This record gives sequence, C-alpha cells and structure tokens, in this order.
Amino acid sequence: MKRDYNNLDLYYDELLGDIYPQPMDDGHLKAMKDIIIKWITPLGVSTVLDVGCGEGDSQKFFKSLSCTYIGMAHGQDVYLGFEKGNFIFDLDFNFIPFDDNTQELIFSRHSLEHSPFPLITLMEWHRVSSKWLCLILPNPEHYKYVGRNHYSVMDAAHAAWILRRAGWKMKKVSVKKEEMWYLCEKAQRIGYEGWAEAPLNNHIYEFERDLIKLNGEIDVKQYFEIRNWDGLF
Repeated sequence: MKRDYNNLDLYYDELLGDIYPQPMDDGHLKAMKDIIIKWITPLGVSTVLDVGCGEGDSQKFFKSLSCTYIGMAHGQDVYLGFEKGNFIFDLDFNFIPFDDNTQELIFSRHSLEHSPFPLITLMEWHRVSSKWLCLILPNPEHYKYVGRNHYSVMDAAHAAWILRRAGWKMKKVSVKKEEMWYLCEKAQRIGYEGWAEAPLNNHIYEFERDLIKLNGEIDVKQYFEIRNWDGLF
C-alpha cells in the first residue's frame, strides 16, 4: 500500500511550533553532572551526540572526559548555546543527518518526552549510535503527565518496554524521585515474538512490572542472574 505522508508532515510541522526554550537551572545542572560522572565516565566513550540538548550545558562535562561533543536542539536554545561557545546544530532529533553507527553515545536528557512518536525516535537514535544510549526521563510521579510539548510522558515500565522494542538492551536502570535513568547498549532489534512463544509467561513482563515499584537502582544483568532467568539480557 502506497503511503501519502503529506498530512503527516503538516501535523508534525504544527507540533514543532510547540517547542519552547528551556534555560538550565542549578538543580537540573547537578542532576546532569551526576549521571555523566556516575554512568558515562566508566564507559570511556570518544564521541557523544546530545539530542535535545537545550543550550548545550552538558558540553563542559563531556569535554572533561575528552569526548568529541555535538549537540542538537531547535530554535532559540541553539542561538543562546552559540553565545556560550557550545557546539550545537539546529536539527531535528527524529531526522538526524548522520550516517549509521557514527556516534558512540547518544545522550538524551528530558527530550524524548517531547517526541510525538517516541518509539520511532528511539529507532532513529539506534541507527546513529554505534554502542550506547543514556536516556534520562522526567518521573511523572513528580512532574505529572501534562505540559506544553510533552506528548510522551511515560512511567518506568512503559519506557523500558519501548526501549527494548527499539533495539536497546538495558544495562542499568535507576528510578529517582524526579528522574528515571536508563543506560542501554545497542543490540539487534527483534520483534516481541523473538523473546517468547508465550509472552504472557515471559519474565520480561515481570521485569516491567517490577520497574513500576522500583525506587533506586538496578543492575539489569544481576537482576536476571539472581532470578536464574536466562536468555533475555
């Protein structure tokens, strides 16, 4: 069946008009620094693409790790970031003009919730990344589910669910009062039928249900090893 994308383009262009500038504050700056130090530093990555980077305030933290940094944002944030000396392009994180497997780490902090189609967004990031995704989402228990340009606010289980379908293998998960952190490794993308012939009895579903109750950090491999659940991670 031939698809006509004209109306979809119109809808998407309309939604892009909802994007707003997001100045950094001390609380968000500290949270961003914390995850970069705790989770990114041990990876030893050499390139990072910061999608939805705002004014690019993460750049100074990544440069301290000797990473080549590229930021992506849209609108006023880009120009304000330029004034700070940050390396940012005015680009759409759903249509990234980079070749496959060219950025070792995709870093996304408080940006995926702004996508009207987050699963497809994660697939695009999967294409561009050569190995890692560090995803930080607002915890809806704190920030709630509504807000301007917030189309895809998810709880911890829903986010894990679409990460897996997009081809991201979770290595660490941390659910905090204000944020949810996911450190993921790029893996082969398979359909849900690839995990189980009888999905309702599959341990993946139990993992997602446990995430709803999580308050703290999980090493995903250890979580499955403790339960003797093989073949999923």
